[in-house]
Amino acid sequence: MASRRASRRRRSRSPARLRSARRHGRRPARRPRHGAAKRIAELADPLHFGTFGGWPVRWLWCAFGAMLTALCATGVYLYGLRAADALRSAQRRRPA
Repeated sequence: MASRRASRRRRSRSPARLRSARRHGRRPARRPRHGAAKRIAELADPLHFGTFGGWPVRWLWCAFGAMLTALCATGVYLYGLRAADALRSAQRRRPA
């Protein structure tokens, strides 16, 4: 019985084993999900990829992604304007 248990043990997930698996083009073994984690993953995948409503939902997901990208880009732009303005005002205040 002891030898049977030893043969069923999972392989070690050490960093060296993971690097070796990646180097040789194999995916490292993952632990199988059970119970609540598996159910949550099954529910989250269609929501994440937008596959639950066909093409209209995928286009909607694409539009939301584009809007989020635009929001991030405009935030960086406004931060740049504010930083440049602060730099200009600091240079004006400094005696020449």
